[in-house]
Amino acid sequence: MFVLVLLVAPETPTYLLRSGRRKEAEHSLVLLRGHEYDIAGELEELQQQLEEEQKRSSKFKDLISSRATVRASIAVMGLLSFLSFSGINVLIFYAESIFKSSSSSISPQVSSIIIGVLQVKFTFASALLVDKAGRRVLLLISDSVMAVCLGCLGYFFWLQEHAVDVSAFSLIPLISLGVYISTFSLGFGPIPGVMMGELFSPDVKGLALGIVCVIASLLEFVVVKMYQNLLDWFDHGITFWIFAGFCVLGTVFVWFLVPETKNKTLQEIQNELSGKKKNNRKDNPKGNRKHQMMDSLTGDHAAIV
Repeated sequence: MFVLVLLVAPETPTYLLRSGRRKEAEHSLVLLRGHEYDIAGELEELQQQLEEEQKRSSKFKDLISSRATVRASIAVMGLLSFLSFSGINVLIFYAESIFKSSSSSISPQVSSIIIGVLQVKFTFASALLVDKAGRRVLLLISDSVMAVCLGCLGYFFWLQEHAVDVSAFSLIPLISLGVYISTFSLGFGPIPGVMMGELFSPDVKGLALGIVCVIASLLEFVVVKMYQNLLDWFDHGITFWIFAGFCVLGTVFVWFLVPETKNKTLQEIQNELSGKKKNNRKDNPKGNRKHQMMDSLTGDHAAIV
């Protein structure tokens, strides 16, 4: 499916402009925007951004010399770190064994399939909501609900591990993980990848995303690797409470350190990260929204899930 979509997907206008193929860039932008949208202003702004990018180098010192880049790095690195420490991949990889340990009335295989179906459905729902509700709102709702679900799951296993009869609540693990996966797929799953393409300026984006993704992948490896050790030390109940605690910390992190990027141009985002005053918009708001979509579409994207 991925290969089939790539066969008909247009090349990004940014790449085409960088290669000196302006006519093809215009055609690509028309395909992305629609024939009724006036692309002239946006195309010119993209050209100016590329010219500025060519004047600047993209070295490691550039990542730490710009306040906007440092704040963007903190926001993205924090999102990916809390995504990993929420235990999402642990819960997906070990879903069947978790359901088996819970002695649920539904078979572990069926429960795992239900979880997978929910993840797919709510990931599609996120694509429809992300530009309507906003990034921060979905992140805050997602991570706080995930914390509650993991707290309930941990309490269920804590009771079971202390010889309390939980047969009357055998569906709690399925319900908790089902809601957890659904809200994760709405917010904390896809949105960090979206914001990775929106927060960095084009001149440092490639290097910054490369460094961030390597660190995030190492963190994910550590979390999955440590899961069995946590079970040996604390058993299921406290282990899931640890993941719930990281979800709470992630919610606080988003509230204080992650900016909203909905309907903002690249320049507006960079000004906000730099601490500059917000300029009044003189442009068409609709055009600005579309331009922000263009920034995210044409940038180098990477997503860790």
